Amino acid sequence: MMFKFLKVVGASILLASSPYASSAFIDNDSFTTDTVAGLDWLDWSLTTSMTRVDDFNLYSGDGYRVAGATEINAMLERFFDVTLDTGTFIAIRAPNDFQAMESFFDMFGMTYNNNRSYVTLEGDDGGQYGVRNKRDRNAVYIYSSYIQPRQTITGSGVPLVRVAKVPEPGTLAIFALGIMAMISRRFKKQALSCLTMKINYRRWTF
Repeated sequence: MMFKFLKVVGASILLASSPYASSAFIDNDSFTTDTVAGLDWLDWSLTTSMTRVDDFNLYSGDGYRVAGATEINAMLERFFDVTLDTGTFIAIRAPNDFQAMESFFDMFGMTYNNNRSYVTLEGDDGGQYGVRNKRDRNAVYIYSSYIQPRQTITGSGVPLVRVAKVPEPGTLAIFALGIMAMISRRFKKQALSCLTMKINYRRWTF
């Protein structure tokens, strides 16, 4: 049991220190945790073609709210290691980008036609944000408020986030070191006990 626990702690530390951008995100089935921003993102596929009012009534009880444009852009930039300008899109083509795209689809879900994951915002930040697999151009397109809301009612979700309760990497590391120190101390005690028994055995046999 202790060994299994240590494996979980060790995996968390490696995850936090991994050089890949998407490694900062943890898939929790119906939501994805951004460990850098400290936010849980509800899967976009769960809110596909729903109104903001419907989403609020359904998920606000779980602590979710509508994310802002800055939060969405920052999340996409971290996930794909790119820089986005509002009102544009960026096309990326490296093999690692396609791997990141598949990871994004697995975590956030697909909202339309099995090749894209979109959310829509209204108001001043109105537009479409998300990821699309452009097979005909062999590229991954990342959108930042590029298409107007009136074009994205179908096949687009609503970006819902809540504050995540995730230990910081430093806390995990300190915790793991503490566990390792406890185990080391236990092994030392066992070794000392065995040595004492061995000495006593020799005294009785000579």
